[in-house]
Amino acid sequence: MGARIVQEVIRQLLELHGLGNASQILLTGSSVGGTGVMLNLDRVADLLKDSGSQASVYGLCDSGWYIDHTPRAKSLCNGKRQRCSASKTIQAGQRYWNGIVPENCAKSHPDRTWNCYFGEILYRFVKRPLFVTQYLYDEEQLKLSKLVIPHNDSDYQRMLRIGKRVRLSLKDTQNLFAPACLAHELISKNEWKMYTIDGFTLPDAINCWLPKPGSTRQSHCRSKLIDNCTWPSCNVQCPDVITRHNSQRYDMADRHAKFLANKQRATASDRNDIQHDQGTTKKKTKGKRA
Repeated sequence: MGARIVQEVIRQLLELHGLGNASQILLTGSSVGGTGVMLNLDRVADLLKDSGSQASVYGLCDSGWYIDHTPRAKSLCNGKRQRCSASKTIQAGQRYWNGIVPENCAKSHPDRTWNCYFGEILYRFVKRPLFVTQYLYDEEQLKLSKLVIPHNDSDYQRMLRIGKRVRLSLKDTQNLFAPACLAHELISKNEWKMYTIDGFTLPDAINCWLPKPGSTRQSHCRSKLIDNCTWPSCNVQCPDVITRHNSQRYDMADRHAKFLANKQRATASDRNDIQHDQGTTKKKTKGKRA
């Protein structure tokens, strides 16, 4: 994820622009750039420390938290990216680009170093302070799982499972802002300040995590926020979901309501079938006794 480029940029900033005089440095990135932040944060901090800088180094990973979720259908992975699973795609990319992962993570996964590109695995090896912003239903994660717009109840149920899996993968993060939206990237969008979780905005959470120099952390603030609602775009401030084939707004609330209604009907039907079977069994038993 650009390790060599990042190192060279930092060296030039140190030599030509006095980066070493900074008191705080925040390394940020969105999408795969967010993954790059996790991969390079400690390396950048060590480079600055070796140069004599006293700067405190922090990282903000935006929408770069990917999980290894296997698609429903087995991937043929014949060289076409859209037919490969996330793990197969990353393995191929690491080989092609000779990708560099943190040494401590590589030592823990010597035969599967490509695992170190997945947030839930990589996070525990990052030493410097890190803030994660991540939609629970990230569009790029869904694409890796061969799913974007749910066309039926089966698709929607798969989407719910992925969201649950992402939520579970984030449980050990210390600093987090995770709205239950179906979208991709927060800090690169104009509306990044508008989202709220439990009354707190993303800037509120970031300022709680990273106070301005000389200030202290407020006791009532929160730097870990994750939506309590569980279905896609249940947060009323989520951006509209737009279908790609006709650029129309997709009503996710309507999809959720239909899914629940169909599920309820199926449950009622199953209950009736069970009651019918039990009634038939009782009649047969009585007939045998007679």
